[in-house]
Amino acid sequence: MSTLHVENLKGLSSGGNANKIIVPSGQTIDASAGTLVPSAGHIVQHVTTDVTNPSTTVVNSTSYVDINGATVNITPKYQDSLCLIMYDIFVYAAANKIAYLLLTDGSNNSLGGVYTTWVQSSMLDTHVAGHQHYAFNSTSQQTIKMRAKGNDTTNFSWAGGRQLSLSVLEIKQ
Repeated sequence: MSTLHVENLKGLSSGGNANKIIVPSGQTIDASAGTLVPSAGHIVQHVTTDVTNPSTTVVNSTSYVDINGATVNITPKYQDSLCLIMYDIFVYAAANKIAYLLLTDGSNNSLGGVYTTWVQSSMLDTHVAGHQHYAFNSTSQQTIKMRAKGNDTTNFSWAGGRQLSLSVLEIKQ
């Protein structure tokens, strides 16, 4: 095996493939032993969790509690990356009740003060979707979780075919 040492690769400046460096069909560039630095705005990684028909996921508290299964761990590859959190929930709550959703870090600190209010009138099922972003500022593992509480101890559940999803993306800046 030979090793080619270069500082820059530059395609030809004219012709049908001007300013391109082409890897022929059947060939692969293998950067697995090195570091491939993405451009700003590119998704570096994506972690997600889906909780479908979780008969045990019930919130019965007036204080914030973790939603079973709604936790993801991500270890940022770049300190200056942006974290994009997306959530999508179908939930059951008793009529005339209010529930609150909070996204937190592993220490239960609010991420940007994000919360969504579910106001129930005569409906029992509702859908909530949203997103939040913040700067990682670290390459240490991050824990993102969804927590919920009610305005009284009435159950809020994801049972009976309802679902919840939580996705976290690392975006290079």
